[in-house]
Amino acid sequence: MFRVAINIERIPDLSEQYDTMTEAFLDDLLLDRAARETLAAQLAGELRKIIVAGTLSAGSKLPSSRVLSKQLSVGRNVVTEAYDALISEGLVDSIHGAGSFVAEGSNSTASNPRRHPRSVFSEATRVLLQRADAWALPDPHLALTPGIPALDEFPTDQWSRCLSKALRTRPSDYVLDTDTRGLLALREAIAAHVGPARGISCHPEQIIVLSSARQAFEIVTRLFSDPGDTVLVENPGFVEAREIALALGRRIQPCPVDTTGIQLPQGEGSAKLAFLTPTHQYPTGQKMPPKRMLEVIKECRDNSVIIVEDDYDGEFHHYGKPSRALAAQDELVSAIHIGTFSKSMFPGLRLAYVIVPYDCAPAFGQMRGLLDGQPSTVLQAGMAEFIRSGNYARHLRRMRKLYAARKAALLETVQHFASDVLDPISSNSGLHLCFRASQQIDDTAVVRSLRQSKIGATALSGYHVERINADHGLVLGFGNTSEKTYAKHITTIANALKVAL
Repeated sequence: MFRVAINIERIPDLSEQYDTMTEAFLDDLLLDRAARETLAAQLAGELRKIIVAGTLSAGSKLPSSRVLSKQLSVGRNVVTEAYDALISEGLVDSIHGAGSFVAEGSNSTASNPRRHPRSVFSEATRVLLQRADAWALPDPHLALTPGIPALDEFPTDQWSRCLSKALRTRPSDYVLDTDTRGLLALREAIAAHVGPARGISCHPEQIIVLSSARQAFEIVTRLFSDPGDTVLVENPGFVEAREIALALGRRIQPCPVDTTGIQLPQGEGSAKLAFLTPTHQYPTGQKMPPKRMLEVIKECRDNSVIIVEDDYDGEFHHYGKPSRALAAQDELVSAIHIGTFSKSMFPGLRLAYVIVPYDCAPAFGQMRGLLDGQPSTVLQAGMAEFIRSGNYARHLRRMRKLYAARKAALLETVQHFASDVLDPISSNSGLHLCFRASQQIDDTAVVRSLRQSKIGATALSGYHVERINADHGLVLGFGNTSEKTYAKHITTIANALKVAL
């Protein structure tokens, strides 16, 4: 067996040029002189696979028989015979005086892709795919989509300067960084930030940088539970977290939520984890009082349940003092805290972090490295500089004022145009508001109709584990939608709700 690397630069007398993409895709042709199959048949087979797979597009020029035979160290007749076979099959066209080209319509995979039957998927995967609508990412281009920050107000100039500075300053620090916990500079910056901002005292060694909160939920679930174990989830609650648990073979136990937060099951249970959003319950927006936080911490500790706190938009309190994170009130430091920059910066940044008990950090970093390499170290370096320079804190202060104003404007608009069909749930932070419908409606049908009007509202019932006896209503995001458009959008929503009643 010998491997042939086709490299035009090795042949200085090459007079014929062919597409550089063709050169790249023919780089690893394999021919075996010891095989029973002739070299011509082997070459035809290798080229056939490349062409049929669509790797070489129709019209791509192939190297001449003289050039290819020289590259392969085979007789020219071997290449000619292989080309003739492909021409007879209609995969290659030979144009006199011009050369050989991939024929039109030869890329069967591109035009008629092979499809595996759904039966090849595991049962867990088939169930997950059936529920795909529940965990699909929101469309940031639609108005009033929950969870999307004010992208038009992002300080692009400051971010660019911080990113440029990070690129100029000791690039080897991040170009060669292989620490699966993430760039040390960013972990140090996060540790310095979450102290005053979220009340959490931690060491950079306890922080692992991730690409998303979803990844944090996956790693936590894998590390601290086994298939068949029970995970407590808020009901209604964060859909993606419970879907990840289900996809990994865990059982979920829905726990009702009221104005004081999650109501845990009474008595000793067998749950291993509890996924919570205590400072801004998702999607209702309720804040768990500090006293209730301490009660939940004690109840979970007494039953050996690990709390996983999703602090998805805790930076954005609208007035008064911000709520301290639940992890800040856990004296034994056993709660796991998840934070993300997707809401405070922009979704495409793909940076999040998790703060874990000190003795769990090495295992978390190892699992993170097993499942995925760390996010872009360049972006991590830029984010570290953005925090260190004070730009992040200034950006957060400005966004708090903006979101408070947009929330107030949204409430006022709903009161004016839709108070007879929507009842708001009070909230003092975040990027969205939750509204209960005044009467029982099919909120999923309403949401589908609103998509036609480019409105990204989500159905309140969809956040419940079971839609039977679920609250019905809408969740509206105000982060990335200008107040100037509220009247038009809320009027459309009110009309859609009235049709559904």
